[in-house]
Amino acid sequence: MRRFARIDPEEFWRVWQKLLREIDDGAAIIVEGKHDYEVLRELFIDGKIYVCSQLGFANTADIAASEGVRRVVILTDFDKKGEEEAWKLAFFLRNVGIEVLDGLRREIKKVLRGVECIEDLRFYVDFLKEKSPFEIYVRSERGLFFMKSQ
Repeated sequence: MRRFARIDPEEFWRVWQKLLREIDDGAAIIVEGKHDYEVLRELFIDGKIYVCSQLGFANTADIAASEGVRRVVILTDFDKKGEEEAWKLAFFLRNVGIEVLDGLRREIKKVLRGVECIEDLRFYVDFLKEKSPFEIYVRSERGLFFMKSQ
């Protein structure tokens, strides 16, 4: 049985804006699987997202470095396995000279209390968009989105 998270939308968007700014400044994101990738696109992440289940840890780091990535946010799941994967990924990324934004990962984990799998955010996308406490313009693969404040 799924335990539903208690996400505070205002707190979520405050932290998510930090992530969006990092993406705008050239940071990339690494996720575990394609469903994680898809939900991040739904939440307006339009930068580089690497799926490590397809590439492996070392290859993900090597490819990101070869593409000029200098900073990364690791958004593997927040369960025990995901935390172990985040640690391994960080090791490989740092070895190729990429800065890992651990603090932002911790902030996102804190604001998503109760959500252990990134792909489970799909259950909250509409709620979070509807409850946005501010106006936000964001680009995505599907064009420019405007979220109206309440």
